[in-house]
Amino acid sequence: MFPYKLPIKFILLWIANLAVLLTISLTTGFHEILMDVIRGQVHWIYLAVGGILAGLEEALWDKLKGN
Repeated sequence: MFPYKLPIKFILLWIANLAVLLTISLTTGFHEILMDVIRGQVHWIYLAVGGILAGLEEALWDKLKGN
């Protein structure tokens, strides 16, 4: 039995979401606000939100394709 692998589409969506989230937060100054409130550990928030968005986008694509 093979170990579970993440689909390449999910990984690419996750990377794209991380790039968009970081670009938006750094250009608007939201990153500094998060750093002040959370005191570090902001990268975990970006990873979690990017993963959630990637999962939702993949589910939406599958639903629209009828899978």
